[in-house]
Amino acid sequence: GVDGMIVIGNPIDEPTEAPTDKPTDKPTEAPTDKPTEAPTDKPTEAPTDKPTETPTDKPTETPTDKPTETPTDKPTETPTDKPTSEPGEAVKGDVDGNGVVNTRDFIKLKRYLLLAADKSEVPNGDINGDKAINTIDLIHLVKMILG
Repeated sequence: GVDGMIVIGNPIDEPTEAPTDKPTDKPTEAPTDKPTEAPTDKPTEAPTDKPTETPTDKPTETPTDKPTETPTDKPTETPTDKPTSEPGEAVKGDVDGNGVVNTRDFIKLKRYLLLAADKSEVPNGDINGDKAINTIDLIHLVKMILG
């Protein structure tokens, strides 16, 4: 005790009101480490690390290494070293017979090999000329497509 007085309990730890099952009108406010930031009309003076996302009419003063990507309605045509074949002319690697060697030919030949379909479905499937259509032809076709 203090000065001969006996102190029972600590008045600071005791609730001021008896607990009830009734909810309070006001939620409990937990303290935070961050101060509340109120919006201001004055702009921030220090520059930020993040660039502005709003486009401007003024061109960029420093050129970039990346070209501008402007979408178009026309697909890009990749030039080839080989001339386009005439209709009806067999093209080595053109498994589906449409005059172009591309991934569609790969898919058609792979499907033929997996499903053991009719040879008439892959008229130009014998790419290496060994009179058989097999995975060796598929490998040659991949090499042709990839260049």
